[in-house]
Amino acid sequence: MSETKPLVSCICCTYGRPILLGEAVKCFIDQTHSNKELIIVNDQEGVTLKLDTPIDNVRIENVPERFTSLGAKRNYAMSLAKGDYMCIWDDDDLYTPWRISASVS
Repeated sequence: MSETKPLVSCICCTYGRPILLGEAVKCFIDQTHSNKELIIVNDQEGVTLKLDTPIDNVRIENVPERFTSLGAKRNYAMSLAKGDYMCIWDDDDLYTPWRISASVS
C-alpha cells in the first residue's frame, strides 16, 4: 500500500522583484516533495507577471491594487490555496530541495 503525500501550498507574496522571484520559482520546482502548489500574489500596480512556460502547479495572481499589509496579502493567498499544509515561500530567499519534505516530516 502506497502512502499519499499531503498537498503543501506554498504562498509567495511579491512586489517588484521579478529576478528574485524567478529564483524562488526554481527552488520550488526543485523540491523533492512532489505534491505541492505555489501561489504567487503580485500586487504591483501596472505590472502583470506571467511564466514564460506554464507550470501546472504554479499559479500567479496579479491583483490590480496594493494590499494594505503583508498579512492581508498572505490571507488572500491562503484563500486560494488547496493544500493540507501551508508554507511561506519568500521571493527573496533560496531554499534547499528538501525544505518541504523536511517540514512535512
